[in-house]
Amino acid sequence: MHTEFKVWSNIFFLIPFLLSTYYHLFIQSIFILAVTLFSTLFHIHNEKKWNYFDKISATLLISFNFYLLYLSYFKEPYFLLAIFFVIFAFYFYFTQKKSNYNVHHSLWHLSSAIITILCIFAYVARI
Repeated sequence: MHTEFKVWSNIFFLIPFLLSTYYHLFIQSIFILAVTLFSTLFHIHNEKKWNYFDKISATLLISFNFYLLYLSYFKEPYFLLAIFFVIFAFYFYFTQKKSNYNVHHSLWHLSSAIITILCIFAYVARI
């Protein structure tokens, strides 16, 4: 089994999973579990089918995060912080092939988890 950081960096999704479960955002909890599962499987086995499911589950999570921001009326400062981390995440996503893939992809996981946390906080603070 691989012990590369890009594999076990999926642990970053534990906090948003616990938060989404605590706040009864069960659809988001399912998407987070799917992202964690398929990302881990893809990075361990490097099979195309897992990459496909990883991308689909990540897209669903991103869409649901945006939906939470919409429901929160783009509550600040969470919305602005989420935008910052989106830019930060995409920097690592698009530079990972040119540099250290393992580290950059792990920073992508960390950024994605932070974005999800910020979207949950925006939704919870909407009132």
